[in-house]
Amino acid sequence: MAEEMNGVKEMGKEPRAEVKKYKELLGEKESVHYEEYGAVTYLTSPKGVDEELSHYEKLRSDGTVTDVRFSAIDKKGDLYTYLPNGIRICMPNRNIDGFAHDPQRKEELSKYLCQDCPVVVKSVSRKEKIVTVSMKDALSGPQKELIDAIEKGIEDEVYIKVPAKIVSLTGKQSTDNGDVYDVALLDLGGLSVRGYVNRSQWSPCFTKTLKNVANVGDIIDVVVTKKMRWRSGALYACNRAYTISGSPWKDIEKRLPKNSTVRVKCVFREENQFIASIQGIPEIKAHCYYPNDDSVHVEEGKEYLGYVKKVSEERLQLQISILSAVEGSQSAE
Repeated sequence: MAEEMNGVKEMGKEPRAEVKKYKELLGEKESVHYEEYGAVTYLTSPKGVDEELSHYEKLRSDGTVTDVRFSAIDKKGDLYTYLPNGIRICMPNRNIDGFAHDPQRKEELSKYLCQDCPVVVKSVSRKEKIVTVSMKDALSGPQKELIDAIEKGIEDEVYIKVPAKIVSLTGKQSTDNGDVYDVALLDLGGLSVRGYVNRSQWSPCFTKTLKNVANVGDIIDVVVTKKMRWRSGALYACNRAYTISGSPWKDIEKRLPKNSTVRVKCVFREENQFIASIQGIPEIKAHCYYPNDDSVHVEEGKEYLGYVKKVSEERLQLQISILSAVEGSQSAE
């Protein structure tokens, strides 16, 4: 027994000795810094903190655009990365494109991670070793070109069409049947030029609400028609309906003849009826009626089958009687 106990003790010594040995090796490995150069890896020494901070101070004074690869998103929704010497490079989410992003929706910011982001240096804190940067300000050159083109179009009344990203929906008004979204805020040209489109200018067809029609993150075409003031800067009024050529109601009686079966998606629910979109004819909103006997449960964002009860190109009318919900259809909520 004594030999076994001694054996256990002897075995216990070996792992501790190996751990010490590996820690020493690991320490040596961590003291070597390297970076990738094409397909070749070469060893290099990182800049000292003072030298690195001086580099960023010069970039700031010169207004030079540089590339930064961000590695993480913090709880405020700010992007950041750490350099090997401990310097933190931070970009507040408002500095990305001029809009404050919801920190709870980090998936919207994840596309900026691990890729080159053009930025300019806004400030350098030597005490805290923090470099604050802005991608919004790095885009000032192309941004000015877009603004000049927009404002010339407004002045000449030859309005320009630009792609725009929907940043948020606002203008909520409380009603008996839910919330009505009147305005979609836009990022014009992806250059942090602020714009908006009202639901009355969304489509050549009547739009009761932008909810489930305009989705945050969608890219749409708009025509910029007017310059306005908003808080501390300019805000451009836009019109999406102008970009849609022809009437979506043209030949509707041939495309959707009376009594034909259609598949629709609920956009806005009311008592015993709802407004729906139709696949392939997104600009037309149909009035759908369903039985008042709980045989059909209606939810916004879900799809339903029905038949055309009334249709008229002249009166811009489309009424659909709902038969059943589409099995497996998922609500957009």
